[in-house]
Amino acid sequence: MESALFSLVLGASILLCLYLYLRYTYWKRKGIPTAAGCYPFVGHMLPVLAMRKNFPELVRKIYNDHKNSSMVGLYKAMKPILVIREPQLVKTVLQTNFSNFHDNAIEIIPDIDPLLAKNPFVNYGEAWSTARKRLTYAFSSSRLKSLFVTVDGVCKKFQDYLNRRLSLNDKYEVELKYLFSKFTGEVVANAGLGIEGLCFED
Repeated sequence: MESALFSLVLGASILLCLYLYLRYTYWKRKGIPTAAGCYPFVGHMLPVLAMRKNFPELVRKIYNDHKNSSMVGLYKAMKPILVIREPQLVKTVLQTNFSNFHDNAIEIIPDIDPLLAKNPFVNYGEAWSTARKRLTYAFSSSRLKSLFVTVDGVCKKFQDYLNRRLSLNDKYEVELKYLFSKFTGEVVANAGLGIEGLCFED
């Protein structure tokens, strides 16, 4: 009985070790350099779990430590993650072959945050494809050119508003947050909604 239990535990341990070895040599088998400091079950996340670094700081450190590599692999727990360093590869991922790389690790639950769930940067699959088509149409070069004219008009209104205020008095004291919220509101009203916001009216 004891030998059977020992054999079972030994077999399970060997299988677990083999599984972990295969998991944590993924990038090595692909010929991609891997960041140092990988531990079983947590991968490279130990500094994050110990709250010594946040995830972006960890990625930045790994990025800076591999200046001679075009890419470097790391593990978020047991999931392999690739950090790309070479500008041409970044362009390939973000432009040329983006349809193959649009899935991401950020998961938003639509019932909890319905507005953020529509953001194409956190979507994947069909929802991402639909959101991307809408954004591509909304920000085509012809639309951006027409938006430029609209925003330029808002800038002229902003300038006229400031000139009016200065003509009343040589000194004009204002909180910048208030002033630029007027400007932003007018831009959104004109460019986004196609109406006059009247934000610069006294």
